[in-house]
Amino acid sequence: VLAETGHVPPDALAGLEKVNTRIYEQLGPSVVNITTIEVGYDFFFEPTREEGTGSGSILDRNGYILTNYHVIENADYIQVTLTDKLKYKAEVVGFDEVDDLAVIRIQAPKEQLTPIPMGASKDLAVGQIVYAIGNPFGLNRTMTSGIISSLGRTIKSKAGYLIDDVIQTDAAINPGNSGGPLIDASGRMIGINTSIFT
Repeated sequence: VLAETGHVPPDALAGLEKVNTRIYEQLGPSVVNITTIEVGYDFFFEPTREEGTGSGSILDRNGYILTNYHVIENADYIQVTLTDKLKYKAEVVGFDEVDDLAVIRIQAPKEQLTPIPMGASKDLAVGQIVYAIGNPFGLNRTMTSGIISSLGRTIKSKAGYLIDDVIQTDAAINPGNSGGPLIDASGRMIGINTSIFT
């Protein structure tokens, strides 16, 4: 229809908007804000505090959260903020520096935790619609959309390692989106937002 008429039919646009809002409303509570504090010392040996921010996805009701390793790297203190603004101290459970992945955990009541549905990345196709939910610039939960631009890319992580089989998307990824989920149109997590190429 677009090729013939040059515009998108209103009913098709309305349908896409419904998908967008459904994904945001259903999966938003599964995405958390992660704030880190790293303590250091300045030239005069005075203590300094450096704050960082990122995003993460709730994996289960036991409080396990997936994020990027570079989000929590060198952090002396990690705080997770849920959708309802409740804040919890987190501990690092494990990490994979090579693939820039980390799992942290919070002690929160199970009813406050909404696990994100998991998908698979093996059957993806270029042109497929995807969504990124995160906390760019420390803002409360934003969503952007785009398509899969390429598959099988190789990028260099912040630690200098090469990561293979990367999904490239044109969905806007901003600072603070790191560690947040990349989601397909069925509302399943198919990847994790890792870096921005400019």
